[in-house]
Amino acid sequence: MHEYCVIGPGSIGGLTAYFLRSSNPILIARSRRHALLLRARGLRIIVNGEEHHLIKPQVYAWRDLGEERLECRTILLAVKAYQVRGALRLASRLLGRPELAVSLQNGIGPLEMVEEKYGVDRAAAGIVEYGAYRPDPATIMLSGQGRIILGRRSASPTPRLRRLAEEFEKGGGNIMLVDDVEPYRMLKALANSVVNPLTALLEAPNRILVEDPRVRRLARELTAELSMIAGSLVELPEDPWKYVLSIVEATGSNYSSMLVDLRSGRRTEIDYLNGWFYREACRRGIPTPINNTILSLLKGREAWLRRSRRGSLGGLRGSAS
Repeated sequence: MHEYCVIGPGSIGGLTAYFLRSSNPILIARSRRHALLLRARGLRIIVNGEEHHLIKPQVYAWRDLGEERLECRTILLAVKAYQVRGALRLASRLLGRPELAVSLQNGIGPLEMVEEKYGVDRAAAGIVEYGAYRPDPATIMLSGQGRIILGRRSASPTPRLRRLAEEFEKGGGNIMLVDDVEPYRMLKALANSVVNPLTALLEAPNRILVEDPRVRRLARELTAELSMIAGSLVELPEDPWKYVLSIVEATGSNYSSMLVDLRSGRRTEIDYLNGWFYREACRRGIPTPINNTILSLLKGREAWLRRSRRGSLGGLRGSAS
């Protein structure tokens, strides 16, 4: 029986494996090529451009497991939000029934999937506020200070969740364990719905939200709109605009995951961020014109880029207009 299995070796999954390194976590990749690369090279962690750490976790690809089962007491889901349901199906077949399953995704929806699969007593969320990104498949760059907020919805932490928090702290993680994770999850989803789509549409690092007065004004107005939705559901733990600014300050030179996904031709998590706020606003009859516009622009850009990469647009020609 293994203590920890981390599904998804991206920036968040790699960071998770780094904090849990003393427990020798299992790291599970979707592609065999990625798994082989990590087995050969290990996972390099660079903290603030100076401290270098090399860890060699046990790495598997889904297809390599076959009929072999890896029983895990705690599963940490570090895939994209839209990949969670598929990861849960594979986990139930190959990883047994865990004592704890932790959603580490952005947005609203993944935790609900975990609760549906394993029950609310075995489900928890981790709100990751670290600025981490991958310059290559075997390297994680960690910049600035951050924290991970761990908790369940409207329930105190279980002994297994407390043990996970202790292991994270042992590995150098800054951990906040809470009795109700929902207000923090909502606040993070709100901030991601401001920072990610704006930087993705503008193709700029996070700091553009404070350096350009026009973008700053738009970001603040979008924050106010989304705060009406979030504030009608939970009591937010801090002022949303100040929280957005704190994230931008800590990750100013970073490019948001949504921008990276667009540039790489991958699907974004917009449906679990601005898309969720849009659906909730419609359900409650609250007008959110700025969010609606941002959502439409991002979805349109995402669809356009995906079609262009499939070569369906033909050659682009200049225009005299």
